[in-house]
Amino acid sequence: MSIPVAFQLPIDVMNRALQRVGQTRIVTLTDDTKAADEVTFCYDKLRIAEMRRNVWIFSIRQTALRPYNPQMPANSATGAAATLGTMELVPAAWSATKNYLPGSIISYNTKVYFSRTANINLQPDITASDWSQYFGPRTVEPWDTTATTTYYPGELVYTLSGTTPTIFIALAQSTDTPTTTPAWIATTYYNLGDTVTGSDTNKYQSKLDLNVNINPVGDAGVHWAPLPVANQPDTHAGANWMQIDATVKSITFVYPVGTGPAFQTNTRNVYFLPYGYLRKAPQDPKAGSVTFLGGPSGNQYDDWEFQGGYLLTRQSGVLILRFAADIADVTLMDPMFCEGLSCRIAIEVCEPLTQSTSKIANIISEYRQFMGDARAVNGIEIGPVEAPEDDFISVRV
Repeated sequence: MSIPVAFQLPIDVMNRALQRVGQTRIVTLTDDTKAADEVTFCYDKLRIAEMRRNVWIFSIRQTALRPYNPQMPANSATGAAATLGTMELVPAAWSATKNYLPGSIISYNTKVYFSRTANINLQPDITASDWSQYFGPRTVEPWDTTATTTYYPGELVYTLSGTTPTIFIALAQSTDTPTTTPAWIATTYYNLGDTVTGSDTNKYQSKLDLNVNINPVGDAGVHWAPLPVANQPDTHAGANWMQIDATVKSITFVYPVGTGPAFQTNTRNVYFLPYGYLRKAPQDPKAGSVTFLGGPSGNQYDDWEFQGGYLLTRQSGVLILRFAADIADVTLMDPMFCEGLSCRIAIEVCEPLTQSTSKIANIISEYRQFMGDARAVNGIEIGPVEAPEDDFISVRV
């Protein structure tokens, strides 16, 4: 059962702060009042600070990352061919006139979002049921042409035709070729946006969910639309891939000292932290919860180091990172956190709005109580986090 949504928008948290300092609530964030100026100025700054202070359950996300590898030129001395390298994702800007499919990725107001539904003209930062913030990888890997790599949901790859890159996002764990559209099968249920190849070798996209036993050839556009679909930026491709409206750009990057490309074995590797990363969360919090005589738990120390927006480690393969993300959607926040955040905002705006030091002291007391209660409940729900195994215990078991 989900927690009831008590706060809908940032203005609800701001008005709760104004209520605490005895000020009139604002109607919009652009109200021509000192109260609106003060709360809107500090809201995001304090929200991010409070979210980084704790690993809140509502902020935990997980994504698959791969190490950065540069593009390598051909080497005539060794006969090695040129290879493509890791690139940076550049999502297209949101457009009110485009049709978006589930899995579409766009940029809007300095944030990156992905579509939860098929939609058009639904503003990403308002319609939380249709759009969510994107907390996936910042980098895009060249697709493994040997088709031996397993890609995880949310991973990004690109293929190159001449100088034009095509970007794909994995919708499910897959080894399929993203550019190969599967043939239509009469007994398969297709959902909105699924793409197939008809018996006439043309490609078609389903116009509805649970589309079964309707041959796209000769359908007359009732259940299937021939590709390309007009005014649609994305399309499903392959069995588990979506081609997204995005491009890539090269990464001008100087490796931190002691690190290098993943194909080197004598240095550590560099992973770019994902969109919205705030802090590391426990990677396997329940590991070793049932141990024999107190050990060994099997939860080993990692060698991860965080610096400059990167994760440095001797690991070289895909890395599943569990982290606390920068959640801006108020409907996803715990109401107890919102109460504590409103107290924190009230502390900052109290003096400019009321010039009352006694009110500040009272609000500080409320902040400690309400945010403390929120942290306590959050800690109870997270439960005990198993510490890495102690060598002192391990060698004695």
